[in-house]
Amino acid sequence: MRKKGRGPSREARGVGQSYDEGTPFNPHLKAAILEIVENRLRDGGPPETRQTLEQLLTAGYSREQAIEMTSRLIGCASSHCLSN
Repeated sequence: MRKKGRGPSREARGVGQSYDEGTPFNPHLKAAILEIVENRLRDGGPPETRQTLEQLLTAGYSREQAIEMTSRLIGCASSHCLSN
């Protein structure tokens, strides 16, 4: 049994999926970014992560959707940093 509040399982994050160039996203990278979001929320920093999550929850998104959307922001920011 999973502990409450630990976030999605490895399978739900796509860790068990194989990756090939025909896949629209890398499931391993997605899982890593989702883990970053969960760690930031657990550790309390940066505060913008929690604020973004709270705003999305207030707007009516589920926690899973809000985490996914927040992870996309982190992924885009990381991609931008790597390309510059």
